[in-house]
Amino acid sequence: MLYLDYIIKVIMAHAKILVIKETEKEIKNLLKQSIPFIGQRLRVLLILKQNEKVGISKREVAKLAVVDPNSVQNWRTLYLNSGIEGLMKHQKTGFKPSAFNAIEHNMLETKLNDPQNGLQGYVELKDWIEKESGRLSITIRCFIIASGILNQV
Repeated sequence: MLYLDYIIKVIMAHAKILVIKETEKEIKNLLKQSIPFIGQRLRVLLILKQNEKVGISKREVAKLAVVDPNSVQNWRTLYLNSGIEGLMKHQKTGFKPSAFNAIEHNMLETKLNDPQNGLQGYVELKDWIEKESGRLSITIRCFIIASGILNQV
């Protein structure tokens, strides 16, 4: 029995007992409304809430939420320092800015909508953009694919 007590103490030593202010229902409602990026954090918070009385290790939470244990630790610390508001914020900047400026976009739109002097296909479009803007082919290809222009030509 002594060995079993030791194992329980070792396991419990890694379990953190956190007090989560929000109710399970509140967390579930936030989870339904959130984007997937924030949803992972809220799932972790929900698991922590469900194990609030007994505690749970970051590794066990990570297994249940299917995330990295370091993420659990980061999000747990973020929640303790900033609350639910901090947990639901993210520092992602979004998409990269366009390789083409507004003037080039307008020129392209005008060219595509010109019924007498329009473009006949991808190669002609690529050549016209290279001639007008001086851009390399790889930039043009990425721009054309990203903007959905191929569907218009």
